[in-house]
Amino acid sequence: MKCIKLFLFIILPLSLLFIGCKSDTQSTTDLVQDTLMSDVDEDIDIPANTIIKVPSPVELYLFMVEAKAPFNKEAMNPIENAKRYFTRASKSINLGIFASDLAYCTVFSRNQETFSYFSTAKGMADEMGLTEGFDEKIAKRINDNINKADSLYNITSSSYEAMTSYLENQKEGNILPFIFSGAWVESVHLAISSIDKFSENSELVQRVAEQRFVLQNILEYFRSIQKTEDMKKLEKGLKDIQICFDKLDNNIDVIITKEQFEEIKTKVEQIRKEFIS
Repeated sequence: MKCIKLFLFIILPLSLLFIGCKSDTQSTTDLVQDTLMSDVDEDIDIPANTIIKVPSPVELYLFMVEAKAPFNKEAMNPIENAKRYFTRASKSINLGIFASDLAYCTVFSRNQETFSYFSTAKGMADEMGLTEGFDEKIAKRINDNINKADSLYNITSSSYEAMTSYLENQKEGNILPFIFSGAWVESVHLAISSIDKFSENSELVQRVAEQRFVLQNILEYFRSIQKTEDMKKLEKGLKDIQICFDKLDNNIDVIITKEQFEEIKTKVEQIRKEFIS
C-alpha cells in the first residue's frame, strides 16, 4: 500500500479547524497542519514520504475579510449546478469547488449560505459514497446553530476530521487531485472577482499573485502520481494557468502588472468555466 503525507488543507474548507479565531489572519507558513497519512489507490504510484504543502483557501478568504473585500454571492458556483455533474472526475472537481464556496461563506459569516452549501456538498458526497463528515447528524447541528458563527466553525472542523479519515480508510486518493484543483481554482476566482479596479499596490492583487506558489505545489503533486486521462487533462489546464503566472518572474519593479493580472484572470475564468459547465 502506497502512502503520501499530505497537508490536506483543501480537501474541504472544513479545515477551519486549523485557523483558530476567524478574526486573526495568518501567513501561509503559519498555517501548517500536523502531517496526515493518507492511503491511496494502488493504481496511483505516489512515493512514500512525499510532502505536499497546500495552504487552505480559508487563509485567502480570511485575508479578504480583513481587506474588507465584498462578499459576492453571485461569484460562487450556484448550488443548482450540482445536478449537472455525472462523471466521478467532474463530481470530485466540483466537490472541491463547493467546499471552497462553503469556506468562503463561513469565513464571511454568511450563515444561511453556509447551510445551503454544506447541504449541496453533502448531496454530492453522498452520491460519491463519501458520506463521512456529511451525515444527517452534522446537518442537523449546522441547522440548529445557523446563527452562531463560532459554532459553525467547530462543527465544520469535526466534519473535516471525519471526511479525511474516511478518505484514508477507503483509499480514495485518486480523487484528491480533482478536489485540490477545484478548491484552488475557485478560491482564486473568488479573490479576483472581489477586485473592482486593478492597482499594483493592492494587497489583495498581490495576494492573488502569491497563489502561484500554491499552484506550484499542486502541480508538484501531479508530478508524483500516475495519472489517468482525466488527470492529464486537468493537469494541462493548471499548467496553462502556471504559464501566465510564470511571466511574473520577468518583473523588476512590480510584483504583477495590469496586463499580467488580466491574463491570469482570463485563464482562471476559462478553466473554471470548464470545471463548472
